[in-house]
Amino acid sequence: MKRGASEKYVLSDEQIHSILAEAQSEEEKLILELMVYLGLRASEIVHLRATWLHGDELNIPRTQPCDCSSCREKGGVWSAKSDAAARSIAMPKAIQERLTQMLLQSPKGFSFTRQALWQKVKRWGKRAKIKMIYPHALRATAATRLAERGMSAPALAYTLGWTNISMAWHYVNIAHAKAEAHQQMRRIME
Repeated sequence: MKRGASEKYVLSDEQIHSILAEAQSEEEKLILELMVYLGLRASEIVHLRATWLHGDELNIPRTQPCDCSSCREKGGVWSAKSDAAARSIAMPKAIQERLTQMLLQSPKGFSFTRQALWQKVKRWGKRAKIKMIYPHALRATAATRLAERGMSAPALAYTLGWTNISMAWHYVNIAHAKAEAHQQMRRIME
């Protein structure tokens, strides 16, 4: 996918409900929610550990030891995408409770690779009859939903772990333009 194209594949509320309905386990549903609602990157999902949990917050570290095949090639260390990607994200209570429960049973998190996550997302999307879907489109969905619900650009940039605030402004400006266009059309059509 071309950088910046993810926003074209943002899921509607109906598509979000459809793909969540296709989750065949609590773990699958949790993975989808972490991407769609919190905007976690695929690499963050794959490397999520119990040590990241702090009450109702998910604290993504700058680095952590890791023995997955990808990290072994990098000296046995996973690194967040950037310094900005190391962040703390507030979680809704329902997600926090289920994630805590899952990580109590499996402190090392999910047991699959980034590539396997890609395939899972494609499979869930196919079952939900969503033609174009991939992990970053789910992240773009989270950014869109947060901007539409009033999150400021600085808060959005922090929450999504973006180094540059311009991407956050992009989502916020689209959300504002959409809301304003709806208001203007309603006023014009009265």
